Amino acid sequence: MKTPTCAGWVRLRHPCRSYGLRPVAERQQQLDAATIDGARAIGLADRIGTITVGKRADLVLLDGLAHLAGNGGCAGAVVTSLRPSDVDTVIVDGRIVKRAGRLVGVDLAELRASATEIARRARDRGTFS
Repeated sequence: MKTPTCAGWVRLRHPCRSYGLRPVAERQQQLDAATIDGARAIGLADRIGTITVGKRADLVLLDGLAHLAGNGGCAGAVVTSLRPSDVDTVIVDGRIVKRAGRLVGVDLAELRASATEIARRARDRGTFS
């Protein structure tokens, strides 16, 4: 999923400010909503939501971010401008699932065949056209 560009965010903010309103959320608030605030909302802030010793964590390691210079700091870059190619490594609950920009342990041919079969069955049932 592609997030809005910086220009898109500015266009969104301008109408709010022209009426004396603040945008719904600033960039750090948006990042918090996806991490610690989400964990609080489901009652798991003691186990997830921040990088803390003893908590479960999903980590994303980024690389090649020169195109993000001057983009409102780290939170601004994460919320508005990252591309899939910026993600070098992904660790989910201690397990590496993407390394050096490539998925680990995923057979793409098998995944594609499985998705095709699921779509065919749904189409045959008339639940997917």
